[in-house]
Order: sequence, then structure tokens, then C-alpha cells
Amino acid sequence: MLEEKHSMQQREQMSSNDPLEKEERLIWLMDEYGKSVVRLAYTYVRHKQMAEDIAQDVFIKCYENIGNFRNEASYKTWVTVSW
Repeated sequence: MLEEKHSMQQREQMSSNDPLEKEERLIWLMDEYGKSVVRLAYTYVRHKQMAEDIAQDVFIKCYENIGNFRNEASYKTWVTVSW
């Protein structure tokens, strides 16, 4: 229950387009989901460096589109479908 409340607060906070807030949100997303994105990419390409490059591209797309997050899915889903 506490986890759900925390998640809802985080979703509300991700609606701003302030560049500093976008950077903070990107850092949070990378900390929270970075390893998962690399692992997922690795399952496709089977090459560590390439998987890390894909993860970097994913988070660049997340940064560019973070203002478009609509709270319709979890952050993890939103991040992983970004690529």
C-alpha cells in the first residue's frame, strides 16, 4: 500500500517540463530501471557493450519525451517500450 502511494506521488511529480526537473526525473529513472533495460537489451543482442548503448539510447528518448508520460502505465513499462 505504501509502495502504491509512493508510486502515485512520483507519477504526479513527473508531469512538469522544467529542464532541471526533467534531469532529476531522468536520473531517478536510470537508477530505478537502468539495469533492467540493459538486461532486456542484452537478451536481444547478446553483447554487453551493445546492450549498454541501447540502454543509453532508451534513456535519451525518455528524457526527450518525459513530458509526455501520461500515467497510463508503470514507469517500467513506459521506459521499456521507449525503444
